[in-house]
Amino acid sequence: MIHILYGMTDLNGKFAKYPATSICSVLENSRSEIQFHFIHDSTLTDSNRQKLIELVSKYDQSIQFYNVEKIFPARIESLKNRYDRIPKMINWAFGALYRLLAPELIDVPKIIYFDTDIIVNLDVAELWNIDLGNFPIAAKSEIDSIPNVDKIPPEIDLFNSNPKKICDELKLVKRENYFASDVMIYNLNLIRRIFSEENTTLIDSSLEVLSKFPLQYIDQDALNFLFSETCLHLPTRFNVFVDQIKRFNEFNNLESKLEPWIYHFSGYVQNFDRTNIFSRLWFEYFSKTPFFDSDSIFNLAEHFQNLIDYERKKTQWIFKISKSMKIIAFANREKFADLKRFFYLEDEFMIEAGNSNQKLREIFDLMRHGDKFLLVFVSYYESLRDFLIQCGFKENEHFIDGRHMIPREQDGILEPDRVAIYYM
Repeated sequence: MIHILYGMTDLNGKFAKYPATSICSVLENSRSEIQFHFIHDSTLTDSNRQKLIELVSKYDQSIQFYNVEKIFPARIESLKNRYDRIPKMINWAFGALYRLLAPELIDVPKIIYFDTDIIVNLDVAELWNIDLGNFPIAAKSEIDSIPNVDKIPPEIDLFNSNPKKICDELKLVKRENYFASDVMIYNLNLIRRIFSEENTTLIDSSLEVLSKFPLQYIDQDALNFLFSETCLHLPTRFNVFVDQIKRFNEFNNLESKLEPWIYHFSGYVQNFDRTNIFSRLWFEYFSKTPFFDSDSIFNLAEHFQNLIDYERKKTQWIFKISKSMKIIAFANREKFADLKRFFYLEDEFMIEAGNSNQKLREIFDLMRHGDKFLLVFVSYYESLRDFLIQCGFKENEHFIDGRHMIPREQDGILEPDRVAIYYM
C-alpha cells in the first residue's frame, strides 16, 4: 500500500479544493492501493471533509483525517505560541508546519508528502518505489527546477530566490544541497529514531531552528537545516515547477507539452486561458472532484460580473484622469504602433522599455511635474512599481499596469481572471 500525506489549514473554507485536485490527479493515474493521510485543524468544514471522502471513495481508496486540535489540543496550543513568537520574513500560517507532525501522528514506515498545489501526471508508484536506503528523506534539488538544467540560460532564475537567505547570507546550507520540500518521501521510521535519540521531535527541532535564525521559507528552510546533508535527491521529473518550465519554453520559442511528470504550480495561478496546457491540466482534474459543482459555477459567474463592473469603473476613472493629465506609455518598441492606436498617444510620450538607470531617469523626468500619468506595458511591472513608489508616486494615481487594458493577443492580461478559481 502507498501512503500519501497532505497538510493544510483552511481559514476561509475555500482552500480544500486544491488538495482535492491534487488527490484526484494521483487517483486518475494510479493502479495501486493508496491510503491518504490528511493533517488539518478545525478549519476543515464537515462539508469539505465529506467531499474529500467522496472523492477518494469513488476510486475505492481510503483517507484518514488527523485534526491536530482535537488529537492533542494542549500541545498544538503550545506549538502555536512558540511559532507566534518567532520573527518571520514572511507571515506563513502555522498550518504550513502540520506535515512536521507526521512522525508523531502516522504509524507507517514511510510516506510521500505533496503540497496542495501539486499535480501528479504519472503513476505515483514510480515515486513510491524509490529505495530510500539509509536516507531520512528524499526530495528534489532546488536548482533542478526543470529538465536539462545545464541548458538553461542565465536570464532564468533557477533558484527562484528561495534559498538565497539561508545559503548565501546565513551560509547554513550549501547551495548544491538545498532541496525543494513540496514533494518529499519521508523515511518515518528513521526520522522517529533520529529525533528520539535526541529526546525531541521533528516539529520541535524545526521550531528551535526558526527561533535562532530569521529564515524566509519557514518549513522548507528548517527541513534543509536539519536534512540538507542527508537528503536523497530525486530526479527532476518528480517536481517540475510550472512557472519555470513555461518561461524556459517561451524564452527558447518552444511549444509546451505535457510530460509524465509531477508538476508543481507554486507561484503559478490557474487561469482561464484555453490555450494554456498547464491550466487545462489542472482544470481537468479539478472538474472530476466534488468541489466542481453548481455552487462553484454560480460563484464564478458572480465573480466575473464583478470584474465587468470593476473594469467599467476603471475605464471611467482613466477617462477622468486623461482630462487633467497627459498619458505616457512605457513599452517595447514593437508595441508602439498598437498602443498609439489604442490610446491616441503622441510619439513624444512613448518611452521605449528598458531597465537601465537611464530609462528610469527618463520616466522620472517626465513624471516629476505631476501632470503626467504613466501606463506600463512590461512584464517586470512589479519592479518598476517599486521604483516609482520609492520616488514618491502612487499606484493608480500616477501610474498603472497598462497590460490590463489591452487585448490578450497584444500580451494583455486580466489579472482577476487569474485568481478566479479562488471564488469557485
